[in-house]
Amino acid sequence: MADNVFFNVQVLRAVAAAIVAYYHLQAMLAGVHDIVDVHFAAIGVDIFFVISGFVMFISNEKMDKSPVLFMILRILRIVPLYWIATFVLVAFYFVGFRPNGLMIFDFGMLIKSLFFIQSEFENGRHDLILSLGWTLIYELFFYFVFSLTFFLRSPLKSFVAVSVIFAACLMAGVLFPNLPRGVAYFTNPIIVEFLFGAALALVVMAWRDRGVVLGGRAARASAGAILLALGLVLVIEWVFDAVPTTSRAIVWGVPALMIVAGLVCLEYARYALRGRGALLLGAASYALYLFHPVIMQGVVKLFVWFTPVSGSAGALLVAVAALAAAGLGAVIIHLTVETPILEAGRRLTRRMGTFLARPRYGV
Repeated sequence: MADNVFFNVQVLRAVAAAIVAYYHLQAMLAGVHDIVDVHFAAIGVDIFFVISGFVMFISNEKMDKSPVLFMILRILRIVPLYWIATFVLVAFYFVGFRPNGLMIFDFGMLIKSLFFIQSEFENGRHDLILSLGWTLIYELFFYFVFSLTFFLRSPLKSFVAVSVIFAACLMAGVLFPNLPRGVAYFTNPIIVEFLFGAALALVVMAWRDRGVVLGGRAARASAGAILLALGLVLVIEWVFDAVPTTSRAIVWGVPALMIVAGLVCLEYARYALRGRGALLLGAASYALYLFHPVIMQGVVKLFVWFTPVSGSAGALLVAVAALAAAGLGAVIIHLTVETPILEAGRRLTRRMGTFLARPRYGV
């Protein structure tokens, strides 16, 4: 692999988005057939967090970027498409579509959601209009904390600093249980999953710099297969159990780390799904994550309205159609909407680079 491009990780991103999509599809299929509720599919979020920690550290190994430019690029990567997905959801609400989870609406709620501030809904839950945005709050928090450590100019020192900050957040949640909701949000142990991925990146970089990555190809392949198998077994243990809360970082975070680490080892053993297709799948995973609810709900409703689907066969047909439509829609959105936005962002940051050049600390 070159330039820190891990094809297996890109494919895993797409798989993680797909299993999150299936997790949400289960509730939509309830009107077609009584299905077994498979809770473990929510682990896609945990895999995303581990991947995010891994990719951020390994792709910023030199720590030579301006923290301001880094944050601008991450915001452009996350926010515009999230805003578009939110507006699409609101548009569907106004034409009577009633997207899942959006039964009431006011413009104050919209403004707050656009800035990742949760509102209180009628059922008492605190959420965004596009409820999937709860994960993006943690992503942006991680990016911000990570950017604060760029002056250290060392991935290891950065990892230690981020770990200390996250530990302080967790400790604050324990010592001050009555913190305001907006502050308490960042004391959730799930933030540790970013550190899992970051630690994996540090291990990979250390092995690579020494010219040794788990010995020979056979050893790398064996280690990868064992880690992947263990991660999957641990996940399957939780197939029918509810989504963990306080223990989630351990119950699902550790298996997610094993899965990511296993695929990285397999890639170093030259077992990887390479090519542009793998990169496209990974690149479109964010669009799939954001837009799958509205696409799949539309497909399910069309099937229910216009076809006599019922039973397990009908549920399977609807599920396949919904997931396929979500995948195709995500690729189209990525190519026609997301890619131009990202390219415009890169041009913008190149122009800003002259004014926001990173100072040479310690000189």
